[in-house]
Amino acid sequence: CIWSTQTKNFDILTEAFNTCRNVILVFSVNNSRAFQGYARMLSLPSPSIPAPSWQRALLWASTDPFRIQWITVAETRFNRVGHLKNAYNEGQAVLVGRDGQEIEEGCGRRLCEMIDVVGREESAMGW
Repeated sequence: CIWSTQTKNFDILTEAFNTCRNVILVFSVNNSRAFQGYARMLSLPSPSIPAPSWQRALLWASTDPFRIQWITVAETRFNRVGHLKNAYNEGQAVLVGRDGQEIEEGCGRRLCEMIDVVGREESAMGW
C-alpha cells in the first residue's frame, strides 16, 4: 500500500525509519473517536514511488509517497483504549495527539494488541 503524510512528519519518520527496526503507524480518522488500524512503514518517502490518486486532493503539503503494510484494520473505539497513557505526550491518554505524535513503545505495543483484539472480534462476527 502507498501512503503519504503531512510534511511536518517527514523528519521524525525518516529518523525513526533509519534508527529503528520497525516503525509502526497507528491511524485515526479525525473526529472518528476511534483508531482504524495500524501498519508497518516499509520505505522512506521517495519521489520514485508513484503518488496515489488521492494525494492530489489533499489540502496540505505532503511528503513524497512511501510504502506501508497494513497489519490490522479494525475500528477500535477510544473508550476501549483510553486507559493507555502515552509517556511521550505528558502521560495523556493515547487517544490524545496530533498527526505524527510519537507513542512510547510499551504503550504502543498495548494499543496494537487492543486493535488486534477488536480485529479478531470483528473477524469472528464475519465483518
